[in-house]
Amino acid sequence: MEFLNNQIFETIELEAYNDWLHVKLNRPKSKNALSNAMITELINLISLAESQQFLRGIFLSGKGGSFCSGADLKEFKSFFSSGKPKRNEIISSSLNVAKLLKSFYHFPKYVITCIDGPAYAGGFGLACCSDFIFATKNSKFGITEIKIGLTPAQIAPYVINRLGRKNAKNLMLSGEVFDAERALHLGLLDEVFGNEQDMVSFAKNFSNNLKPCAPNAVAITKSIVSDLDNSSNFSKRAADKFAECMLGEETPEGLQAFIEKRKPRWNL
Repeated sequence: MEFLNNQIFETIELEAYNDWLHVKLNRPKSKNALSNAMITELINLISLAESQQFLRGIFLSGKGGSFCSGADLKEFKSFFSSGKPKRNEIISSSLNVAKLLKSFYHFPKYVITCIDGPAYAGGFGLACCSDFIFATKNSKFGITEIKIGLTPAQIAPYVINRLGRKNAKNLMLSGEVFDAERALHLGLLDEVFGNEQDMVSFAKNFSNNLKPCAPNAVAITKSIVSDLDNSSNFSKRAADKFAECMLGEETPEGLQAFIEKRKPRWNL
Protein backbone atom coordinates (compact mmCIF):
# COMPACT_ATOMS: atom_id res chain seq x y z
CA MET A 1 0.00 0.00 0.00
CA GLU A 2 1.63 3.19 -1.25
CA PHE A 3 0.53 5.42 1.60
CA LEU A 4 2.70 3.31 3.93
CA ASN A 5 5.87 3.80 1.88
CA ASN A 6 8.68 5.24 3.98
CA GLN A 7 6.68 4.58 7.16
CA ILE A 8 8.58 2.66 9.84
CA PHE A 9 6.70 1.07 12.74
CA GLU A 10 8.42 -0.68 15.64
CA THR A 11 5.48 -1.85 17.76
CA ILE A 12 2.98 -2.88 15.09
CA GLU A 13 3.19 -5.08 12.02
CA LEU A 14 1.19 -4.41 8.85
CA GLU A 15 -0.07 -6.75 6.16
CA ALA A 16 -2.23 -5.89 3.15
CA TYR A 17 -5.24 -8.03 2.23
CA ASN A 18 -7.05 -6.87 -0.92
CA ASP A 19 -8.39 -3.42 0.01
CA TRP A 20 -7.99 -4.04 3.76
CA LEU A 21 -5.07 -3.51 6.10
CA HIS A 22 -4.23 -6.06 8.81
CA VAL A 23 -2.72 -4.30 11.83
CA LYS A 24 -0.97 -6.62 14.30
CA LEU A 25 0.08 -5.42 17.74
CA ASN A 26 3.67 -6.57 17.99
CA ARG A 27 5.02 -6.50 21.55
CA PRO A 28 4.54 -10.19 22.37
CA LYS A 29 6.98 -10.21 25.31
CA SER A 30 4.69 -7.78 27.14
CA LYS A 31 1.48 -9.44 25.84
CA ASN A 32 1.16 -6.50 23.46
CA ALA A 33 0.78 -3.96 26.26
CA LEU A 34 -0.01 -0.45 25.10
CA SER A 35 3.27 1.41 25.48
CA ASN A 36 3.48 5.12 24.69
CA ALA A 37 5.31 4.23 21.48
CA MET A 38 2.58 1.79 20.39
CA ILE A 39 -0.18 4.29 21.15
CA THR A 40 1.59 6.96 19.08
CA GLU A 41 2.18 4.58 16.17
CA LEU A 42 -1.46 3.45 16.13
CA ILE A 43 -2.72 7.03 16.20
CA ASN A 44 -0.38 7.98 13.34
CA LEU A 45 -1.41 4.94 11.32
CA ILE A 46 -5.13 5.65 11.67
CA SER A 47 -4.52 9.27 10.69
CA LEU A 48 -2.79 8.11 7.51
CA ALA A 49 -5.35 5.41 6.72
CA GLU A 50 -8.57 7.37 7.13
CA SER A 51 -7.98 9.49 4.02
CA GLN A 52 -7.18 6.53 1.74
CA GLN A 53 -10.23 6.14 -0.52
CA PHE A 54 -9.27 2.66 -1.74
CA LEU A 55 -9.06 1.26 1.81
CA ARG A 56 -12.25 -0.44 3.00
CA GLY A 57 -11.22 -1.33 6.51
CA ILE A 58 -8.77 -2.57 9.11
CA PHE A 59 -8.30 -5.91 10.80
CA LEU A 60 -6.81 -5.51 14.28
CA SER A 61 -5.13 -8.42 16.11
CA GLY A 62 -2.18 -9.22 18.35
CA LYS A 63 0.89 -11.37 17.82
CA GLY A 64 2.32 -14.06 20.08
CA GLY A 65 -0.85 -15.54 21.56
CA SER A 66 -2.12 -12.30 23.09
CA PHE A 67 -4.38 -9.54 21.87
CA CYS A 68 -3.53 -6.78 24.33
CA SER A 69 -2.97 -6.87 28.09
CA GLY A 70 -3.81 -3.17 28.53
CA ALA A 71 -1.50 -0.32 29.44
CA ASP A 72 2.21 -0.96 29.89
CA LEU A 73 2.31 -0.99 33.70
CA LYS A 74 6.10 -0.82 33.77
CA GLU A 75 5.81 2.57 32.07
CA PHE A 76 3.20 3.56 34.66
CA LYS A 77 5.63 2.53 37.39
CA SER A 78 8.19 4.93 35.94
CA PHE A 79 5.89 7.80 36.90
CA PHE A 80 6.98 7.13 40.49
CA SER A 81 10.71 6.78 39.80
CA SER A 82 11.50 10.27 41.09
CA GLY A 83 8.93 10.54 43.86
CA LYS A 84 5.31 11.53 43.51
CA PRO A 85 4.30 11.87 39.84
CA LYS A 86 3.19 15.18 38.35
CA ARG A 87 -0.54 15.53 37.78
CA ASN A 88 -0.10 17.19 34.37
CA GLU A 89 2.04 14.27 33.12
CA ILE A 90 -0.59 11.75 34.19
CA ILE A 91 -3.38 13.76 32.55
CA SER A 92 -1.35 14.07 29.33
CA SER A 93 -0.79 10.29 29.25
CA SER A 94 -4.49 9.60 29.86
CA LEU A 95 -5.55 12.02 27.13
CA ASN A 96 -3.22 10.25 24.70
CA VAL A 97 -5.10 7.02 25.41
CA ALA A 98 -8.35 8.91 24.81
CA LYS A 99 -7.00 10.06 21.44
CA LEU A 100 -6.19 6.47 20.48
CA LEU A 101 -9.66 5.20 21.40
CA LYS A 102 -11.38 8.05 19.60
CA SER A 103 -9.29 7.50 16.46
CA PHE A 104 -10.46 3.89 16.21
CA TYR A 105 -14.06 4.55 17.24
CA HIS A 106 -14.48 7.42 14.77
CA PHE A 107 -12.49 5.76 11.96
CA PRO A 108 -14.74 6.20 8.89
CA LYS A 109 -14.06 2.69 7.57
CA TYR A 110 -14.71 -0.77 8.98
CA VAL A 111 -12.72 -2.03 11.98
CA ILE A 112 -12.78 -5.79 12.66
CA THR A 113 -10.94 -6.96 15.76
CA CYS A 114 -9.71 -10.57 16.00
CA ILE A 115 -8.79 -11.64 19.54
CA ASP A 116 -6.65 -14.63 20.44
CA GLY A 117 -5.51 -14.69 24.06
CA PRO A 118 -5.92 -12.04 26.77
CA ALA A 119 -7.79 -8.79 26.13
CA TYR A 120 -7.60 -6.89 29.39
CA ALA A 121 -8.15 -3.32 30.59
CA GLY A 122 -7.12 -0.91 27.81
CA GLY A 123 -6.96 -3.81 25.35
CA PHE A 124 -10.57 -4.64 26.24
CA GLY A 125 -11.49 -0.99 25.68
CA LEU A 126 -9.66 -0.82 22.36
CA ALA A 127 -11.62 -3.85 21.13
CA CYS A 128 -14.86 -2.11 22.12
CA CYS A 129 -14.04 0.65 19.64
CA SER A 130 -14.42 -1.85 16.78
CA ASP A 131 -17.42 -2.47 14.57
CA PHE A 132 -17.13 -6.27 14.80
CA ILE A 133 -15.25 -8.42 17.32
CA PHE A 134 -14.31 -12.07 16.81
CA ALA A 135 -12.35 -14.24 19.26
CA THR A 136 -10.98 -17.73 19.77
CA LYS A 137 -12.39 -19.93 22.51
CA ASN A 138 -9.08 -19.68 24.40
CA SER A 139 -9.33 -15.90 24.79
CA LYS A 140 -9.76 -14.23 28.16
CA PHE A 141 -11.35 -10.89 28.95
CA GLY A 142 -11.45 -8.48 31.86
CA ILE A 143 -11.60 -4.83 32.89
CA THR A 144 -8.97 -5.33 35.56
CA GLU A 145 -7.77 -1.80 36.42
CA ILE A 146 -9.56 -1.74 39.77
CA LYS A 147 -7.44 -4.65 41.01
CA ILE A 148 -4.29 -2.51 40.91
CA GLY A 149 -5.80 0.67 42.27
CA LEU A 150 -6.65 2.28 38.94
CA THR A 151 -9.87 3.21 37.16
CA PRO A 152 -10.92 2.34 33.58
CA ALA A 153 -11.44 6.03 32.96
CA GLN A 154 -11.01 6.48 29.22
CA ILE A 155 -12.39 3.12 28.09
CA ALA A 156 -15.62 3.42 30.12
CA PRO A 157 -17.89 5.01 27.46
CA TYR A 158 -16.83 2.50 24.80
CA VAL A 159 -17.41 -0.45 27.13
CA ILE A 160 -20.82 0.92 28.13
CA ASN A 161 -21.70 1.45 24.48
CA ARG A 162 -20.77 -2.14 23.64
CA LEU A 163 -22.17 -3.97 26.67
CA GLY A 164 -24.79 -1.68 28.17
CA ARG A 165 -24.49 0.22 31.44
CA LYS A 166 -25.42 -2.65 33.80
CA ASN A 167 -23.00 -5.22 32.37
CA ALA A 168 -20.22 -2.65 31.97
CA LYS A 169 -20.59 -1.40 35.54
CA ASN A 170 -20.54 -4.95 36.94
CA LEU A 171 -17.35 -5.80 35.05
CA MET A 172 -15.60 -2.52 35.87
CA LEU A 173 -16.36 -2.78 39.59
CA SER A 174 -15.52 -6.49 39.93
CA GLY A 175 -12.43 -6.77 37.73
CA GLU A 176 -13.78 -10.20 36.74
CA VAL A 177 -11.79 -12.22 34.20
CA PHE A 178 -14.01 -14.35 31.98
CA ASP A 179 -13.93 -16.59 28.93
CA ALA A 180 -15.07 -16.21 25.33
CA GLU A 181 -18.43 -17.92 25.85
CA ARG A 182 -19.37 -15.42 28.54
CA ALA A 183 -18.08 -12.59 26.35
CA LEU A 184 -20.36 -13.82 23.56
CA HIS A 185 -23.32 -14.00 25.97
CA LEU A 186 -22.63 -10.44 27.19
CA GLY A 187 -22.63 -9.13 23.64
CA LEU A 188 -18.95 -8.23 23.52
CA LEU A 189 -18.24 -10.76 20.76
CA ASP A 190 -19.97 -11.40 17.46
CA GLU A 191 -18.48 -14.87 16.87
CA VAL A 192 -16.26 -17.40 18.68
CA PHE A 193 -13.90 -19.81 16.89
CA GLY A 194 -11.93 -22.90 17.78
CA ASN A 195 -8.57 -21.49 16.70
CA GLU A 196 -6.92 -18.38 15.31
CA GLN A 197 -6.64 -19.70 11.75
CA ASP A 198 -10.38 -20.31 11.50
CA MET A 199 -11.09 -16.89 12.99
CA VAL A 200 -8.85 -14.99 10.56
CA SER A 201 -10.22 -16.98 7.61
CA PHE A 202 -13.78 -16.12 8.64
CA ALA A 203 -12.87 -12.45 9.14
CA LYS A 204 -11.43 -12.21 5.64
CA ASN A 205 -14.50 -13.87 4.10
CA PHE A 206 -16.68 -11.59 6.20
CA SER A 207 -14.82 -8.55 4.85
CA ASN A 208 -15.49 -9.75 1.30
CA ASN A 209 -19.21 -9.85 2.09
CA LEU A 210 -19.02 -6.15 3.03
CA LYS A 211 -17.93 -5.11 -0.48
CA PRO A 212 -21.48 -4.24 -1.67
CA CYS A 213 -21.76 -1.66 1.12
CA ALA A 214 -21.18 1.89 -0.17
CA PRO A 215 -18.03 3.38 1.45
CA ASN A 216 -19.43 6.87 1.98
CA ALA A 217 -22.67 5.47 3.39
CA VAL A 218 -20.59 3.37 5.81
CA ALA A 219 -18.70 6.46 6.96
CA ILE A 220 -21.88 8.50 7.41
CA THR A 221 -23.65 5.68 9.27
CA LYS A 222 -20.70 5.28 11.64
CA SER A 223 -20.64 9.03 12.27
CA ILE A 224 -24.37 9.03 13.11
CA VAL A 225 -23.88 6.23 15.64
CA SER A 226 -20.80 7.83 17.19
CA ASP A 227 -22.55 11.21 17.45
CA LEU A 228 -25.24 9.56 19.57
CA ASP A 229 -22.52 8.46 22.01
CA ASN A 230 -20.66 11.77 22.11
CA SER A 231 -20.24 13.39 25.50
CA SER A 232 -18.48 16.76 25.47
CA ASN A 233 -15.37 17.07 27.63
CA PHE A 234 -15.61 13.46 28.84
CA SER A 235 -11.96 12.72 28.04
CA LYS A 236 -10.73 15.62 30.17
CA ARG A 237 -12.97 14.65 33.10
CA ALA A 238 -11.83 11.03 32.78
CA ALA A 239 -8.18 12.11 32.73
CA ASP A 240 -8.74 14.08 35.94
CA LYS A 241 -10.24 11.02 37.64
CA PHE A 242 -7.41 8.84 36.38
CA ALA A 243 -4.88 11.30 37.84
CA GLU A 244 -6.79 11.24 41.13
CA CYS A 245 -6.26 7.47 41.28
CA MET A 246 -2.60 7.65 40.27
CA LEU A 247 -1.85 10.29 42.88
CA GLY A 248 -3.52 8.32 45.70
CA GLU A 249 -1.99 5.65 47.93
CA GLU A 250 -3.40 2.62 46.11
CA THR A 251 -1.84 2.87 42.65
CA PRO A 252 1.84 2.70 43.76
CA GLU A 253 1.02 -0.39 45.85
CA GLY A 254 -0.99 -1.95 43.03
CA LEU A 255 1.77 -1.43 40.46
CA GLN A 256 4.45 -2.73 42.83
CA ALA A 257 2.34 -5.80 43.59
CA PHE A 258 1.90 -6.43 39.86
CA ILE A 259 5.66 -6.26 39.26
CA GLU A 260 6.37 -8.49 42.29
CA LYS A 261 3.59 -10.90 41.22
CA ARG A 262 1.75 -10.75 44.54
CA LYS A 263 -1.62 -9.57 45.78
CA PRO A 264 -1.86 -5.86 46.65
CA ARG A 265 -2.10 -4.93 50.32
CA TRP A 266 -4.81 -2.29 50.56
CA ASN A 267 -5.24 -0.06 53.62
CA LEU A 268 -8.74 -0.96 54.82
